[in-house]
Amino acid sequence: MPYLANVLKEILRLYPSVPVNTRTAHKMTTLPTGGGPDRRSPVLIQKGENVAFCVYAMHRREDLYGKDAEYFRPERWDEDLPLFRDEKTAAWGYLPFNGGPRICLGRSRIAPFHYSPILILDAN
Repeated sequence: MPYLANVLKEILRLYPSVPVNTRTAHKMTTLPTGGGPDRRSPVLIQKGENVAFCVYAMHRREDLYGKDAEYFRPERWDEDLPLFRDEKTAAWGYLPFNGGPRICLGRSRIAPFHYSPILILDAN
């Protein structure tokens, strides 16, 4: 079953159901990195500004998923990926269901039902 879980993770990594997302800042916020010519400076986000992020592109980052990030390879989830090197990157580097207080209900409520027929067939 671990390999099946890896296949499902890899499908969601390469083909997220919501490939681009936006959020509106409810208060002034400072992102720790992403600004300046080297993208290492903080970024100030004013209250009311929209921030868009592309999960499709993020899930193909070679610095997180390896040199073959563009390719379907379920085995990557059994390896020591750069994605897992620190807690924050591990929590926010893989977002097939988004994250935080607005995480998709499908992550815990709907997705397991899609796996059920496979689990039943595998048990037989």
